[in-house]
Amino acid sequence: MTPAERAVDGILTRHPSVRVVLSDAVFNDAYYHADGPDGGTLYVNAEFTPFIAAHASWKGTVITTEAMPD
Repeated sequence: MTPAERAVDGILTRHPSVRVVLSDAVFNDAYYHADGPDGGTLYVNAEFTPFIAAHASWKGTVITTEAMPD
């Protein structure tokens, strides 16, 4: 597991209802987590889709269009 995968794994484990946004503004295996209610929003590159979908504890939703916060 890469360092970014470990970090995302931790976010998904701690916040199983986090919303996941697929964003072109996030490159390669990077991510951005905006904390908030129900775990907030996790912005990831589409490369993370299989990893997130296979995660046992994740119960959130995937959103394909939403601007990243400034």
